[in-house]
Amino acid sequence: MFRKNAREPTRRVFVPDLPLAREYAVKLAPEGRVLHTLTGRQLAEEGFPVKLERASDGAVFELERR
Repeated sequence: MFRKNAREPTRRVFVPDLPLAREYAVKLAPEGRVLHTLTGRQLAEEGFPVKLERASDGAVFELERR
């Protein structure tokens, strides 16, 4: 995800088309630190928050099926 000079530092990332009842760990890549553990339903309907402090910043996330 990239901020690309957006005004708001926080956004929500939604991930559709996953099995709704299965759990997933949302990890910060490449370090692998788990940020959230959410179901497919939560990822599709609520998403997860991402905060990028700098105006020209980015982050990569990984989903791991639990």
